[in-house]
Amino acid sequence: AIIAVITVPIILNVIDESKKGAVKASAYGYKNAIESYYATEIMNEPELKFEGEYSIAPDGKITNRTNTYDIKMSGQTPTGGYLTYENNILKDGCIIIDEYQVVITNSEVTKVENGTCNILESGSEYELGGYNWHVISDDGIYLTLLMDLGENGHLKLPNDPNGNLNSGNMAHCTDDNNPNTDCNVNGSSYIYSWDKSLIQTYLNTTFYNDIKSKINKEIITTTICNDPNSELSYGGYIKEEIENLDGTCNNYSDYKVRLISASEYANLSPYGPYINLTFPNKNAFNGLNDYFAYKPYVKKQAENDWLYSKSPVNGWWSMSNTNYGNNNTSVTEARIIYNDGYLGAQTTSSPYFSVRPVITIKK
Repeated sequence: AIIAVITVPIILNVIDESKKGAVKASAYGYKNAIESYYATEIMNEPELKFEGEYSIAPDGKITNRTNTYDIKMSGQTPTGGYLTYENNILKDGCIIIDEYQVVITNSEVTKVENGTCNILESGSEYELGGYNWHVISDDGIYLTLLMDLGENGHLKLPNDPNGNLNSGNMAHCTDDNNPNTDCNVNGSSYIYSWDKSLIQTYLNTTFYNDIKSKINKEIITTTICNDPNSELSYGGYIKEEIENLDGTCNNYSDYKVRLISASEYANLSPYGPYINLTFPNKNAFNGLNDYFAYKPYVKKQAENDWLYSKSPVNGWWSMSNTNYGNNNTSVTEARIIYNDGYLGAQTTSSPYFSVRPVITIKK
């Protein structure tokens, strides 16, 4: 017993140091793989230059929110982290490999230890600007946040155009033939478009002016599809989502504040039928085609209660229309997350659902 007390910790320490050595080698292998990628691609793309900050995706790709580069390597591929380049030279960063974080300073590995590079998990609580939020995603550089439902089950709105004083509810569109806010087309059908949304207008004026005055973080713009095509539309989807889902959009605009998209909701791993951190997750997205079968995992409900609205609140709006790339001539509705976790749809002039702003900030 005495021998075991002495030798077991020594053996465990040897094993841990061996793992750290392998992780360190993989980090250098990844660094070399990026250099090899650059050396190969510069011949085809003379303007290619690694400069600034890049996040590492779960599949090892690196991105600066403008371009994504597919890095191939032998050995263990990183699953997250971030890197800073100056004139094609890696200066600093933090790489996640297995349960370890690898700290890089002046192009050299300076530390290997247990950790996640201070990257927050989805659902983590976060306070900003006097509001409570939950993390949708954190790539180490940019943090995307969803406002908490709050003790009253929703964000308190001062006075929405539907007359619901302090209700926390708002409709996307009016039903009054106002060409700027009414989604009516030819007096008969409603075509929801994010740029016309009353919620969008409120979030990017009144709410944005309030939140930016209270924080010292940069709020990053998100490019969103306005496309109200009556036959095939990704209206209310994020540009990166549409491109990765092989979709098209004819009308994009940039916004500082938004709502969650249906694809984004599907990608939150506790709820999607396919556990996959790659964004957007095509399998989970395709599962939306039958939203009545798209239920959250019941066993996860208690621990992930932050995504659910509380009774008597009916649910909360997404910004995505219901077409999601299908050949469906009806785009009269937008996606709703009901209080039981169902992802459903409602007519966009219905003023009965709560508003939960989404922002992306630079950490």
